[in-house]
Amino acid sequence: MSLRGRLAISLLALLLGLGGAIALVGRYASEMYFHEIHQTLNASISMYVVERLSLIENGGVNEEALGVLADRAMTINPSVEVYLVGVDGAILSHQMPTESVLRGAVDLEPIRNFLNQAGGFPILGTDPRSTDSNKAFSVAPIETDGQLRGYLYVILGGQQFDAVRASFLGSFIGRLAIGSLAVLFVLGGFVGFLILRRTTRPLELLEQEVRRYAESDFKKLSLQNVPAGIDEISGLKAELQRLSEKLTDQFEQIETNDRLKRELFANVSHDLRTPLSSMQGYLETLLIKDAELGAVERRQYVATAHQHTKRLNDLVGDLFQLAKLDSGAVDINIEPFLMSELVQDVVHEFTLDAREKGVNLFVQDIHEPSTSQVQGDIGLMQRVLENLIGNAVRHTPAEGEVVVTLTERDHSLCVLIKDSGQGIEASLLPRIFDRYASGSNDEGRSGLGLAIVKRILDLHGSDISVVSSLQEGTRFTFMLPLRVAA
Repeated sequence: MSLRGRLAISLLALLLGLGGAIALVGRYASEMYFHEIHQTLNASISMYVVERLSLIENGGVNEEALGVLADRAMTINPSVEVYLVGVDGAILSHQMPTESVLRGAVDLEPIRNFLNQAGGFPILGTDPRSTDSNKAFSVAPIETDGQLRGYLYVILGGQQFDAVRASFLGSFIGRLAIGSLAVLFVLGGFVGFLILRRTTRPLELLEQEVRRYAESDFKKLSLQNVPAGIDEISGLKAELQRLSEKLTDQFEQIETNDRLKRELFANVSHDLRTPLSSMQGYLETLLIKDAELGAVERRQYVATAHQHTKRLNDLVGDLFQLAKLDSGAVDINIEPFLMSELVQDVVHEFTLDAREKGVNLFVQDIHEPSTSQVQGDIGLMQRVLENLIGNAVRHTPAEGEVVVTLTERDHSLCVLIKDSGQGIEASLLPRIFDRYASGSNDEGRSGLGLAIVKRILDLHGSDISVVSSLQEGTRFTFMLPLRVAA
């Protein structure tokens, strides 16, 4: 069953329950109101009668006077019933048919409350003509020679009143009341249904759109046709829209990663095949022409095979390092160290290669950061510097220069590697840190160096930026936090 159906049934049950409760409470309240008014208006009737008539004489009941009283009272008000009650509550006399009086005594507690004005009206007392009901009454004590002899007990709404009340449903007022309740019930149900429809309609449309979204393999969720509705539904709509957009982004990212993975496998296969084929070719030549080759030629073949072996080893090492960085399997050991010393060591490592190419490689300190310690993993940061400085040297022509600059800035140490090389095309810059973005045939390199640099700096919470222009050179910049003195 739908939510609207469940809510409609619940509303119907609520209206029926409330209608029944209102009817019962209204009936009880109207009866109590009638008793209150009737008793308030006729509370003193017994007292007036007792003052004018002698109902008990010579220790006995004056039946004649009681008969006259009952006749007059019932003539004026047929619903009044007159009883003479003893001091112990026993009914001494009455003018009702004997078989209609079902009780031989009345409860004295309501009589005492009435005479003492304990509490407000209505005060209900025993109805002698009923075994279980109580009614409004008027009572007055009967005294002779200063001694209490009994009570004049007058029921203000007797059986004739009950008979008239029983015919209420068939009366005009009864039919009007029932009709009014029926109209209010139908009107309340109709208005409630409209409110339910207005409230649940956005939920139904939302559910339909989400179902279509699932049937479309979560391609795109469109909630433009779903009205805003109440605040909670509007919030749910907004959250679903954000969830859909996030899922779409993640699906696109997964597709992109799959595509990059396929490209990576293709490039890796190519790079692995190239040195392996070269090594195989030179080694086969050595085996076939071993007797014909001189010492110089044999050494050249072995040196070339070794060079391809080194290239293959570098490629496998880079792939292994990148896989570890991507999987989060690298344990990073953050400790303070002098970046200036590490930079000097890495620059010294590439000094010979730079000199052979005619490239001027040097370090430039600004504002004396040589004594500033940074926080990081010294082994991983060495790999970053080796990749960046090695790339700069390889891409810088003769008579060019590669400069490493250290600068303190905003409680951090800024590292800048600048070269005057060939530069990078603007179209390649957005993907320069992706796998193989700069090409895998980079003078025997794997093409994974900048991707490794980016992953390492991500682990350190540091960003790396690149600025490049063709034939003018490239600048790589990253920052590490300075050590805070204890």
